[in-house]
Amino acid sequence: MTRAAIIGTGWIAHEHVLALRGIPDVEVVAVSSGSGRAELFAAEHGIAVAVPSHEELLAKPEIDVVHICTKNVDHAAQCRLALENGKHVVAEKPLATSSEKTGVLLDLATSRGIVHACNYNYRAYPIVEHARKLVAHGDLGEIRAVQGVYGQDWLFHATDYNWRLDPAVGGISAAFGDIGTHWFDLLEYVTDRRVLDVFSRLSTALPKRVDGQDGSSRSIPISVDDSGVVSFSLDNGGIGSVLVSQVAAGLKNRLELELHGSRASLSWSQDTPDQMWIGNRDGPNQVVLRDSGMAPDEVLPPGHPFGWRDALRRNLRAVYARIGGEHPSATSVDFATFADGHRSLQVLEAVVGSARIKGPLAVDKPQTPAGTAMPVER
Repeated sequence: MTRAAIIGTGWIAHEHVLALRGIPDVEVVAVSSGSGRAELFAAEHGIAVAVPSHEELLAKPEIDVVHICTKNVDHAAQCRLALENGKHVVAEKPLATSSEKTGVLLDLATSRGIVHACNYNYRAYPIVEHARKLVAHGDLGEIRAVQGVYGQDWLFHATDYNWRLDPAVGGISAAFGDIGTHWFDLLEYVTDRRVLDVFSRLSTALPKRVDGQDGSSRSIPISVDDSGVVSFSLDNGGIGSVLVSQVAAGLKNRLELELHGSRASLSWSQDTPDQMWIGNRDGPNQVVLRDSGMAPDEVLPPGHPFGWRDALRRNLRAVYARIGGEHPSATSVDFATFADGHRSLQVLEAVVGSARIKGPLAVDKPQTPAGTAMPVER
């Protein structure tokens, strides 16, 4: 039995517990929260141990794996302490608020031989894995151009306020830091290509918001992005662009990736997660539906829609298989590690830095100081 613990008690912590219950021989044995909600969370989920301090939780020798499900600013310190205590770590993204910190975590995890994962669970959709295999097999040819969207509307109103909009807690970017990093990870995962440089424009549609959570309805100036556009080049000479927005009315969680190759095109949207469009020049276009051959490890039969929670569970199942000593197979999820979490911060810092200088910026030369918010266009 592998014994897991959760740090944090918010929505994503709840989802991790639900996902872990679908993995054999894994038990969630403890939870911690600095907010004082650990005991309530433990009672809700039937967890035996609840403590107010993550330091106390991480010192417990009976814990094998720790899930970091807290606010962005806390991730780095909690991950580091978990690694120093010899725990395997599953961290929510971003892994930290700067690439300097993610680099330290990556070095520490690899030097100690500890299994480490950063939860980019969109990789675990079977149709996404199928798309990756098509690209790898050359069915699309050379990737010439890429385009995409990641749109949400949960920050549409001026009264929509969240800690992610506070750079001291959420980091240097709001929309791109929250969901744009998911899109770029998916792009590089599916294409096996690297983004070389970016040219970005970030914007804040609502430079002032109202926080009504404390009953004061105080006005808060916003210095981070709620939307933006990035154009970029790939390491094979291909080009691309993506629009990211959390003020896009009606879009709840629309992640779209479209690839144009020298042989064919491909498009996938999380709105229709079990299907993928293939575009052809000299023949009929196709809609490919998920089938059992795409993910033999997945117990959900075709015809039963595969959703976000299924992807999270499948992603974590791959992590725990690795913890159990299983070697990766052709059918297992290639889950994101701290190396991918580090890469995401490098891309994000380049996006924010490019917007600052109003020009292109190489991804390996970020110029945004850690914790510094990007002045955005009005």
